[in-house]
Amino acid sequence: HTVALVQDMETLKEVGVAGLVDEYVAGYRLSEKDKANLNEYFSNWEILRQCCGEQMSKRWRNDMMPEKFKVRKFTSHPTCATYDIDSIEQAFMKTELYSLI
Repeated sequence: HTVALVQDMETLKEVGVAGLVDEYVAGYRLSEKDKANLNEYFSNWEILRQCCGEQMSKRWRNDMMPEKFKVRKFTSHPTCATYDIDSIEQAFMKTELYSLI
């Protein structure tokens, strides 16, 4: 069998979501519409992954803690604070790919 794509964390860190999408498109010979759908889905997913749930940034989790429980060694995580997470989640759930799950 031919392997079209090997996905690993180091490459993801290097190329980001857009680079990963480009690799999917090339590896699986996807269309431009598929590329747009993947970019839309993963751009929202990346924000939710970092700012919510299991993979939430430790810095952001710390920012949301009551002051008396905060870990002092962590600096603030301003990125997540700039997003309207509810709007990002709604946009994510309205993507074409999400509707197929």
